[in-house]
Amino acid sequence: PSDPGKLYTQSYDGSVRCLDVEKGIFDEVYFDGEGGLYCMDHDALGNVLALGDCSGNLCFVDIRAWRARDTSGSMAKLVASPSGVHAKKVNTVQIHPTDDNIVVTSSLGREACIWDRRKMRQPVHLYPHERSVQTARFSPSGSSLMTSAFDNLIRVWPDHKSDPNRVVRIRHNNNTGRWVTPFRPRWDPKNDHTFVTGSMARQVEFVSVIERRSAQFVMRLESEELTAIPALNDFHPRADVLASSTASGRVYFWTADA
Repeated sequence: PSDPGKLYTQSYDGSVRCLDVEKGIFDEVYFDGEGGLYCMDHDALGNVLALGDCSGNLCFVDIRAWRARDTSGSMAKLVASPSGVHAKKVNTVQIHPTDDNIVVTSSLGREACIWDRRKMRQPVHLYPHERSVQTARFSPSGSSLMTSAFDNLIRVWPDHKSDPNRVVRIRHNNNTGRWVTPFRPRWDPKNDHTFVTGSMARQVEFVSVIERRSAQFVMRLESEELTAIPALNDFHPRADVLASSTASGRVYFWTADA
């Protein structure tokens, strides 16, 4: 966010690289030879990266230290000690949109957890699931939490901080199988009650949480051009544009009618 000309990527080889779009050059920001990185997120200012790996570890990279690295290229001061937050792979990680100390993770180990970076010994909240949790996301304001799991449920905690036991459950076919990327619903950045998810019916589905008590499907996007399952979807942060990607290597853009 601090520099739209920079793109950060993480890889199974344990590296994080930064692409300078203008120069067309990749620089290595971080490397961990112990295990492949699987997910990544950044704080609101783009100064810190949160990295989850296939072994259940979570660590944080201070990009400011990388930008100010000495001529030897030393990375010793970049990274806080990795924490073993899950027994199995970390599927997703997200830094809270308004509090950089709070992080949420989802795991192959059938759980989602909220963590405080200042005390990582145990989670602030633990949310057990019946099957692998493929995503966990805070709403734009950070007040709500949403998860999607292989037990064919999308769960929303409308007020996860003050009422962690109140949850809205939405039935949804999340059994994507071996060849389709697991669905990872994303919140509409303009509000705290609408999110979008892929569908095995080759549609993009919009879900609305109603008065923090229930939820319903409010719209489905489909097109003859969409010939594969749109597993991953995301909103433009400001414009009324939605991007959907498929395993066929295509990205589709949906725009609001004029």
